[in-house]
Amino acid sequence: MRKAAWFTFVLILCVLAPAVDLLTAGTAEAIPPRSDVAILYADGNFGGAAQAMAPGRYDARQLAIGADRVSSLRVPPGLQVTLFEHPGFRGRTRTFTADTPWVGNDFNDITSSVVVERVGPPPPPQEVRPEPGRDGEREERRDERRDEPGYGDREGRREERRDFRPEPPPPQGEVAVLYRDGNFSGPSQALPPGRYDVGQLLIGNDQVSSLRVPPGLKVTLYEHVGFGGRLREFSADTPWVGNDFNDVTSSVVVESRFGRRADWGDRPVAPALAAVIYADGNFSGPSQLLPPGNYDASQLAIGADRLSSLRVPPGLKVTLFEHDGFRGRRREFVGDTPWVGNDFNDITSSLVVEVIGPMYVPPAPPAPPAPP
Repeated sequence: MRKAAWFTFVLILCVLAPAVDLLTAGTAEAIPPRSDVAILYADGNFGGAAQAMAPGRYDARQLAIGADRVSSLRVPPGLQVTLFEHPGFRGRTRTFTADTPWVGNDFNDITSSVVVERVGPPPPPQEVRPEPGRDGEREERRDERRDEPGYGDREGRREERRDFRPEPPPPQGEVAVLYRDGNFSGPSQALPPGRYDVGQLLIGNDQVSSLRVPPGLKVTLYEHVGFGGRLREFSADTPWVGNDFNDVTSSVVVESRFGRRADWGDRPVAPALAAVIYADGNFSGPSQLLPPGNYDASQLAIGADRLSSLRVPPGLKVTLFEHDGFRGRRREFVGDTPWVGNDFNDITSSLVVEVIGPMYVPPAPPAPPAPP
């Protein structure tokens, strides 16, 4: 009897040995990020108990950090993680293809099963640094190549690459900010160029008292919803909108005074309350900045069936739909995603940007000094 029990124990170890290497569990400090596995965390911002997962399917009993405990996760390029609300891969789902410090208020601590799958090529191998003591051999090989045809041209190109300096990032000031109180105080909301009806005014209806407008932008406040009623235009910082226009704003338009595109060219910078979609992977190619709202095919400036990557700041969620009219297959994102996946690349025809949690609003710049 004892021999049979021992044989059974050894057999179980042989079966589970491969899984032990894949399901590495411990604290966040004990499990460093890796390029070949996703990591689930029990707390936000990649903290608390953690579990590394290679591509595979993980039901509730395989979640070493426990069911209903996932709050954040790391997803390296080329992998995709789908969280399921219930065991057996059932219930609501949410898909992630990039590091996500917060899974969202509506999905925190409800995950009971997980699927990790590869959706893109694995990351390139890391550069192998030369071993110590090999400098003399490299110099000898370099001297031998000096006699090769075209060696001087190659050296010139190397010098050009060494002199290369990346372009500075585009300016981040092209965002208007509304304030609930005068003198740029109280709750605030940053607005990139776009149209904002009452449902998109997060500081509330009939609440605007002051606003900051950077050079090049114009803000039009409307008295009623749907951009109706009286209006007032502003093209500079305004500490008080006026007694006759205080706390009456129900819709807003932010636009360029110089005819620049609302998507800020090919390299927009995502402010606090807007996502950015890109036609190519790795946040490149034609792009469009989108504040919270619903966008059908005709409103996608980069074109339908062209989206490959997107940036989603904390507090927002972007849902991509396969067909216009918000129909067909869908995929949700709550973090920056350099690749939407082979099965969802270049098929988006409508999308929704919505608020799911607290968002960071840049602090207002200091008020200009009073004139003498």
